[in-house]
Amino acid sequence: AMRSIAVPHRRTGIPVTPSTRSDQRCTNRKRGACRIVTSSWLATRGRSGYSSAMRIIVALLLLIATPACAADARFIASLGRLDPRTRLEQICDYEAMRRIGDAANAFHSDRAKSDVVSPPRHQGDTLVADGAAFRSGGHWYQVAFTCKASPDRTRVLSFSSTIGALIPEAKWPGYGLWK
Repeated sequence: AMRSIAVPHRRTGIPVTPSTRSDQRCTNRKRGACRIVTSSWLATRGRSGYSSAMRIIVALLLLIATPACAADARFIASLGRLDPRTRLEQICDYEAMRRIGDAANAFHSDRAKSDVVSPPRHQGDTLVADGAAFRSGGHWYQVAFTCKASPDRTRVLSFSSTIGALIPEAKWPGYGLWK
């Protein structure tokens, strides 16, 4: 029987035997340079080479997105335990925080309250909050919004808002605001 002798490839120096030559393929045709991929390289790297990295990236993205989705689901589930009036205020406060944070502006809201400067007006399934506020970057800002919710008050059907001025820190205790 004839023994296979590994011969270094002339460009890469990778030992190539007759059994690995059949698995050679070009992985870089665009630049004119061809890297030889042997079965030993495939065994250590995997057939695609990048599938492991892609799996890790997708897993990390899912881990990042899952807590937000889980928090949303827990929040919506907790609304059912509130009286309808409080449920309307909570779903609208949450929507104000979400919309202000998602809008194309410099604010990244992490808290919103509809009853800061003045109490909100309830009109059926609609909340009109002219004296609301939201927190962004450790500062509180005035906001006025109108929020229409579904009859069960678990979804927002329409929302509009106008961002107002910065609330001076000296007024925070009087409004029940915090850092």
